[in-house]
Amino acid sequence: MGRTRIVLVGSAGSTLRTLEGLVRNDCHVVGVLGCGPDVDLAALSVSQGIPYFEFESLGAKTSKATLRSLAPDVLFIVGLSQLADDEVLAIPHAGTVGFHPTRLPRMRGRAPIAWLILEQADGAATFFAMDAGVDTGPILVQEPFQVGDGDYASDVLSHMDAAIDRALDRWLPKLRESTTLEGAPQDEADASFRGRRAPKDGEINWSASAIEIARLVRATSRPHPGARTFYAGSTITIWRAAAVESECVGAVGRVLRVGGDSFLVQTGDGCLEVLEFETEAGASIPGVGARLTIAVEAEIAKLRADIEDLKQQL
Repeated sequence: MGRTRIVLVGSAGSTLRTLEGLVRNDCHVVGVLGCGPDVDLAALSVSQGIPYFEFESLGAKTSKATLRSLAPDVLFIVGLSQLADDEVLAIPHAGTVGFHPTRLPRMRGRAPIAWLILEQADGAATFFAMDAGVDTGPILVQEPFQVGDGDYASDVLSHMDAAIDRALDRWLPKLRESTTLEGAPQDEADASFRGRRAPKDGEINWSASAIEIARLVRATSRPHPGARTFYAGSTITIWRAAAVESECVGAVGRVLRVGGDSFLVQTGDGCLEVLEFETEAGASIPGVGARLTIAVEAEIAKLRADIEDLKQQL
């Protein structure tokens, strides 16, 4: 019996980590398909003599033709936001492997790293046999990892990467010469689903508690778009922040103290120390007494300014 022919498809850091695991475990990778500029899959592929192909849409005829020509026994789809249709899932002889960084069947769906932080839940590097559902197939291997109280999105991704290594090193030796994908069915009674998140979901409501806002900052921090607030009609992106005790008390959203590269803001419950932030080019940096706003207030202020400009032109 020959070794299992494996093809990997993806576009994220988890894709590269999976490729490294496949190479490390001497798996027979016959092709890699990469999409987008976020991660370099080509360098490792070429160095290992693995054929590499760029693609834009997994559903395109050219992508499907490439997959068929590679004749995989097992197809890995890891770190790709595009859905695989029935035609793609039918290409590999043994089946298709998907990946999700939660303790499936819990928290199926989108934006798992952010949801893990927001809900203070531990994750798991979970490889599963893909079916027609969303993250619903039998679990092939699942390696837990902890999410700390102060972890940012980048920290959780690091924990996830280490768990991917452990999961693959435990499971791939069994897969190398396997003709089937045998996994444990997911318990639907324990299943839950989380929806997608958009940049707008990172807008700060200063009436929330400092602990809640700090958690939002950690969940939306790099490589995500960041938490956002507004001042003088422009956007401030907050990358790092912490809930702190303070002798200062002020109105919600008011800057109470500025020191060095940080500033203190009153929230609905407690204070938030903003530790790292960015302003738009040429925008004012908030000083003591400035009031940070939510999106609606910022839009109203911008609209008023536009109306005043029009008045001046008439």
